[in-house]
Amino acid sequence: MKNKKKTGIAGLALAILTILIMGLFDFWKPKSNNGQFVGEIAFNSNRDRQMQMTPQVLDQLRKLNITADKELKLEYFFYTNKAEKAEQLATEIRKLNYTVQYGVSAGDKKLVVVTGWTPKMRMADEVVAHWTEQMCELGYKFDCEFDGWGTDPSQDGNSEDTTENAFEGLRSMAFSTTPEVLGLSLPADKISVYGLIMDWGMDGAVATSVSYQTGDASLYLSSGGGIVGGGQHQNVNSAAKKFVSLGQAFLDKAAKTQTTIPPATDQVKFYFLTNNGIYVGQDIMKNFENNSSPWLKLFEEGNNVLIELRRTNE
Repeated sequence: MKNKKKTGIAGLALAILTILIMGLFDFWKPKSNNGQFVGEIAFNSNRDRQMQMTPQVLDQLRKLNITADKELKLEYFFYTNKAEKAEQLATEIRKLNYTVQYGVSAGDKKLVVVTGWTPKMRMADEVVAHWTEQMCELGYKFDCEFDGWGTDPSQDGNSEDTTENAFEGLRSMAFSTTPEVLGLSLPADKISVYGLIMDWGMDGAVATSVSYQTGDASLYLSSGGGIVGGGQHQNVNSAAKKFVSLGQAFLDKAAKTQTTIPPATDQVKFYFLTNNGIYVGQDIMKNFENNSSPWLKLFEEGNNVLIELRRTNE
């Protein structure tokens, strides 16, 4: 008789939900060994990526009733390899009347992160795009890489149903993320899994974990809260890559789908993002608990991603 295995998301310490746009896809790339952190090629590549991603995130904000005339504070992120470079950048940023702090990165002790908040600015496409380009150039001036921005859509206090809409918007954005946005080049001669979305229905709510081949991973909760951009932590990055890699072996069990309906209570769905569309597999929690599910190994790896995400907030 098989031993009954209990699984769950126990004790998740959840951060405030924010919309984030971060260049985590290149976070683990090797840097120059001559002391320079951002070369010209890397700068141009990162600037192009940030300019491409900014309108996508603004589009999600529009779905949360954040119009072009709304004003929000933005949280920003830079990385570099020397504390003195971070200090120089921080000094310049203070002149803009931004809050700013810097210190050793939690994700990589060899890196220094510079972060803070801007004053409120209009969420018009041209305003945010111009600001994004300015931040890329400012970082490059001090040999720092601008790693993106985030905001809390509810900070204006006027949005109704923000929690529900934010969850739906983030979940939708996860499904629409393409290999090109992730900076991936997939083989054309086979179906490749580049992302896995695990939807877990529990007690009338849904937990959606998102993992990509790049190692980026996030968790969104329909009840509010979540952990965004967890891939900057090596433990999460490794777990997410392992989960997506295992997903390739389970693809033949999944069926192609045109819909991405959330699961019912006590149901788990796996959505496979591939270069040939979206595939889905599913089972009920009872079968995971009694070890009879054909998706058990994949579920365990997905749960490991959640465990590592939780550890980033301990």
